[in-house]
Amino acid sequence: MAKVPKKKSKSVKKAERQAKKRTERNKKRKAEIKKVLKEFKKSLQEKEIKVAQEKLRQLYKLLDKAKKTNLFKAGKVDRLKSKIAKAFNQIQQPITSNQ
Repeated sequence: MAKVPKKKSKSVKKAERQAKKRTERNKKRKAEIKKVLKEFKKSLQEKEIKVAQEKLRQLYKLLDKAKKTNLFKAGKVDRLKSKIAKAFNQIQQPITSNQ
């Protein structure tokens, strides 16, 4: 006897729509973080302190929002923030010590 597939209930259909919407939103947010991180690293390479400082501020804001909305786990966000702050401070120190 062949099994007839069950119809999806309204709640299952809604859950699928919500999951799809959330997945798209999460992909956009992750892409934005990656883009700003890439711009930050580029500004560090070119030793543009003002641009790097602005990107650092923007990254902190995005990462804190990602942590708050559970896009990333708290430990990952803390590691990333620590890593980018350390990189920024290493670039900034030689310039301030020369003045």
